[in-house]
Amino acid sequence: IKDSGNLHYEMDYQRSDGSDYPVEVYASHLVFGDQEFYIALIHDISARRDSERRLRQSATVFDCAAEAIVITDTQGIILDVNAAFTEILGYPREEVIGRNPRIWKSDFHDDAFYEVLWRSIRETGEWRGEIINRNKDGSITPALSTISTVRNESGEPISHVAIYTDVSQMKKSQQQLAHLAHHDPLTNLPNRVLFYERLEHCLERAARHEGHVAVIFLDLDHFKHVNDSLGHSFGDKLLIQVAAALTAAVRGEDTVARIGGDEFTILIEDMRDKTSLSSVVEKVLCAFDHEFQLGESSIRVTPSLGVSLSPDDGQDAETLMHNADAAMYRAKAAGRNTYKFYTG
Repeated sequence: IKDSGNLHYEMDYQRSDGSDYPVEVYASHLVFGDQEFYIALIHDISARRDSERRLRQSATVFDCAAEAIVITDTQGIILDVNAAFTEILGYPREEVIGRNPRIWKSDFHDDAFYEVLWRSIRETGEWRGEIINRNKDGSITPALSTISTVRNESGEPISHVAIYTDVSQMKKSQQQLAHLAHHDPLTNLPNRVLFYERLEHCLERAARHEGHVAVIFLDLDHFKHVNDSLGHSFGDKLLIQVAAALTAAVRGEDTVARIGGDEFTILIEDMRDKTSLSSVVEKVLCAFDHEFQLGESSIRVTPSLGVSLSPDDGQDAETLMHNADAAMYRAKAAGRNTYKFYTG
């Protein structure tokens, strides 16, 4: 028998139902005397093709994923990272291979956090949650993370795969939405909602310690004339400057809020009596003792203020605000540019 050549190739065969499937062919050309023979071994390689396809897909996902992917062995030694990992955390691939992921560990999680994490991985083969990583430049990145155990055919763990999804932009958007929900968009002062929340909290604390909380209700005198004569854009500029002047006139722990139009409220904590409160109100009035510059124009504006003090003038936020508002209208009736305490 003479072997005159071997052939090795792949092609598609067709099943009886008309569907195609890949095969690998090993063919030998044999000569026996004056007769020639071909012997072929044909293997269905559908499973291998499928495995190769999945490997290519996995490689593509690994290389192109927007999430940071880290592969470690069972001892936590880094075997590989993808390009997104470098983009998000800032560590080049060659700098982390062979090292432990603790190099980007932040100080935001205690030992108990990591104990729960690894217990979940040991018991279930997976951990999901939010984790804060420290980038190479020292900044931090909050991430939604999934850490999974990879097992061999015998079910033994052979590696871990961690996927980090950067949620810093989402966190920033959430913070911005929360800020907008509680602050006046023009002056950036707390709005009515936040002011009431702080007032109620202060009243609860004052009740426990027998303290006093004051509310100053402030309305600008003749503000409509500013809008009518100079325009709403100048009115907005005036409101912004008034907000800054009021904030500068009180302590850092006090709250100045814009609750609508030209109405402002001020929350003063830990007031002993009306005598000490009077000096605070006088200081607020003095904040208007100058001209406000509006572009090339300047204008003077005066306020009317009403003041209420807990617990005598109200033990809840609604009552205290209502009484301060009533006192403010008494100040307007008294000639404006003055203040009045609520007298019942």
